[in-house]
Amino acid sequence: MNILPRGKVSEQLFLQISKLSALQHRAKDMTFIPSIHELSEYVPPLLFGKQPPQAWVTMVTQHMQQVQTLNPHQAKAQFLGLVSAFPMFGSSFFYVQSSSSGSIYAPCILAVNQNGLHFLNKDTHVRPAHTAH
Repeated sequence: MNILPRGKVSEQLFLQISKLSALQHRAKDMTFIPSIHELSEYVPPLLFGKQPPQAWVTMVTQHMQQVQTLNPHQAKAQFLGLVSAFPMFGSSFFYVQSSSSGSIYAPCILAVNQNGLHFLNKDTHVRPAHTAH
């Protein structure tokens, strides 16, 4: 699960996701450039549609050149090192059908992790600004 920032997606996020995609591909012991279909499996759907598929191919190709020297184990370790910094890393997720609280709009998804409780929109997975718990 990826929490998208509100508004426009930054170039930095696109680059980060393309690097993670290259690492996932390399972790499968692949050295060739991933296909658009493979990229659509690596990139979160909400982000994949934010730019043309060929743009993803171009960005991942650049990162593939950097990760080509890694063995699959090193690629997995590097991938985990990067995603462990994400705010939802290590979360357990629960579907909330209804809530008696006026501050929680249900249905939604509840993410529980070391940082607390996070109520997310069930469709967009975005955390509403007013639900800091």
